[in-house]
Amino acid sequence: MQRRPLTRIELGLQDLMEFKNFIDTQSNGDCEKGSKSTKDSFEKVQLREAERRRKNARHRIG
Repeated sequence: MQRRPLTRIELGLQDLMEFKNFIDTQSNGDCEKGSKSTKDSFEKVQLREAERRRKNARHRIG
């Protein structure tokens, strides 16, 4: 059985939850002790944002 693709709203909510978890770990002073998955998800968010910026720049230039 295939899962349906996530909508833009669901992806946004997922990003918000990941960001909230990241902020919670930082506010607790557990940044170094944070779970590996939280760090991985934060890196994925950074990569996604960087790719979005690159794509927008290419669109403006081209």
